[in-house]
Amino acid sequence: MVRCKKLAPSWFSVSLIRMAGLAAVPWLLGLTAVSAQEKQPPAAPAVAAEKPAKTAAEDAEILAMTRNYAAAYTQNDAKLVASYWAEKGVYIDPETGTSIEGREKIEAAFAKNFASEKGTSLQVAVQSIRGISPDVAEVAGIAVVSVPGGVSSESSFVAMLVKQAGGWKIDSVRESETAVPVSNYERLADLEWMVGEWKEEAGETKIFTRCRWIANRNFLLRSFTVMQGEEVQLAGTQIIGYDASIGTMRSWVFDTDGGFGEGVWAATKGESGEAKWTVKMSGVLQDGRRAAATQVITKIDKDKATFQTVGREVDGELLPSSPAVTVVRVASSDVDANSSLGDVAVPTASSADSAAPSDNPRDKNEAPAPQQPAESK
Repeated sequence: MVRCKKLAPSWFSVSLIRMAGLAAVPWLLGLTAVSAQEKQPPAAPAVAAEKPAKTAAEDAEILAMTRNYAAAYTQNDAKLVASYWAEKGVYIDPETGTSIEGREKIEAAFAKNFASEKGTSLQVAVQSIRGISPDVAEVAGIAVVSVPGGVSSESSFVAMLVKQAGGWKIDSVRESETAVPVSNYERLADLEWMVGEWKEEAGETKIFTRCRWIANRNFLLRSFTVMQGEEVQLAGTQIIGYDASIGTMRSWVFDTDGGFGEGVWAATKGESGEAKWTVKMSGVLQDGRRAAATQVITKIDKDKATFQTVGREVDGELLPSSPAVTVVRVASSDVDANSSLGDVAVPTASSADSAAPSDNPRDKNEAPAPQQPAESK
């Protein structure tokens, strides 16, 4: 996930980072409300009783309360948000132990948070409701807090609610940060220059490619189209990612002939210091034959690169290396984004002659010849 400053991890949380006297914390504070009664030693029950299950009606009331709380939070209405807390509730920062006591101070804390983070919104997904006693319920779930222009933060929570004259109120909360999706963007960042649309021409043959980030920038998706005149000869898709088990980049390619393959990437430097990658590829052709090759990708500048496939073989038979081809970046307007081939980069009829369609350089060589798609993999 793209990172910005971290946000409140739960629907019970409030940002107190800017409040005087409180230390800044990495998440907009997840503060626990504790009723004043909890500070005193609990009296021993006169008679032990079974823990009653909540009724369907009570579950519905609690779900309605969580929805209303989230709505109040999203409206940035501090007074309304505070009304869902017990009158003598206490915020406790789980990291520092700092507390804010009483509904009025809780309201002031939320007001300060909303003033500094205008437009903050909240979504809550309740996963379970468990009855502890007739007037106490435990609620567990996931909460997501978002700030306009920022990123969402997610946390899991377990809240104790108490039933009072005004309905269910927040009595205490335990929360923990949900694991943040990890992105391999930094490991793939050296290939970011490929993002965009590219072309390569050789006589009547034109190759168009398109590249973009997907899945939280964990992968690069590249689509390619090989055209002979106005006819599409071959098309396909390549996905590039980072394989932590081998500590390097890996790619997978699939083409419209039914061929598929994979490649293992290694970064090198050219004689003049230019960035270069070698891709050891292997795959299976549509007819079941096995193919292998090594692709050499050299970045000339941000708008130009060369691709060459060497060491080609099919079922053990060596084939001539392909000559190096130069690919250049083109304008996205030259690509038909609504092509029936979906992600495959196919130029419009009007742009085919001007040779200005789509996509990234690499896939072109991955399928340099329609009759041998796996070699390009």
